[in-house]
Amino acid sequence: MAAVLKTAGQVSNPDPWVRIPRPPLSGSDLRKHAAGRGAIGLRSSVTKAPRPRDELVTTWPALRSVVAASPGLVSEGRVTIGPRDHLKREGKGMTWRPLSRRMTGAGPDGPYEGTPRHLHASVLRWLDGVTGIRTMYEVVDHDKLVTLGLMLRAPVGDGTTGSSFLYELVGWARSDDERFLDLIDGALHIWGPDLNHHAELSSALRAGGSVWKVADDHLSLTRRVDDQAQATYEAATSVRDEVSVELREAWAKAFGRHADPSDAWDHSIKAVEDVLIPIVCPNKTRANLGGVIGDLSSQGHIWKLCLPGHDLAEDVAPLVAMLRLLWPNHDRHGGAGTKRSPTLVEARAVVTLAATIVQWHREGWAVARR
Repeated sequence: MAAVLKTAGQVSNPDPWVRIPRPPLSGSDLRKHAAGRGAIGLRSSVTKAPRPRDELVTTWPALRSVVAASPGLVSEGRVTIGPRDHLKREGKGMTWRPLSRRMTGAGPDGPYEGTPRHLHASVLRWLDGVTGIRTMYEVVDHDKLVTLGLMLRAPVGDGTTGSSFLYELVGWARSDDERFLDLIDGALHIWGPDLNHHAELSSALRAGGSVWKVADDHLSLTRRVDDQAQATYEAATSVRDEVSVELREAWAKAFGRHADPSDAWDHSIKAVEDVLIPIVCPNKTRANLGGVIGDLSSQGHIWKLCLPGHDLAEDVAPLVAMLRLLWPNHDRHGGAGTKRSPTLVEARAVVTLAATIVQWHREGWAVARR
């Protein structure tokens, strides 16, 4: 996942210049430049280095206005637009800390649960833009606002419309972190990826150190995970197939706003079943993960794992052990075993384990015949 903007060196000027291709009129121009050149350089206004004739030097605020006019550049290009001194690639950690924290050797603050006070202004500005209030003629989609209020079960006064409706809704939500998160999550869903300004919200949440981010489908909020887990998940869901559908559903149920640990576990199992059943037991009727485990255990000598192991034997036993952690879901499995609901921590571990197995499959194969 290549970053399409990067610094070309130390920029000491607080209002750096940005080189972009002529003419700087649309997001498509920038996208073409990013695809062909891989980067847009930053340079100080006092730098005397020559520049190609096909480039135009413009100021940082001008670049921001171009990007704002084409939010797809941010979402498609995987670029986070923040303050001038805080340009960074999506997926990486915070690159700037306050001077007071650097001087004392303190690490980055956050991530913050809920909706900390310092995030309110940015989130409310985003809401104004999504709903249409932050426009010259205040074109507000009242039907969508009413739908949002109904979904949140918010007690908005009768006859309230337009900006008054939104502000009453916000006033109700701000008194409780869970309500406020539900408001953000609901707005993303109702306005949809084409209208919900998800790139602006993503930038605000990351810059504010929130534990939440906009999900990959741009329709909801999901919890941040460490970079390696995120990279594994993205690789595992990079192909449009039923495996990715199941794994995305599992991830949403484990890390999303409306978590369901048992359902997350079920969809994790289905994702791994969709990968392994066609390889291990393609002709078995009503095959499931339990059958895959049985075949690999009883016929381990005819199978090999993608990892050689310490003795280079390519033994499938480690994979079988991983699958036994997935199977069964103790909340849904019948039989004499004890039933219990999985915890959210357990479900998240299962989902990331499933993503790892699927990612192995995406890279080539997880298990194969000798």
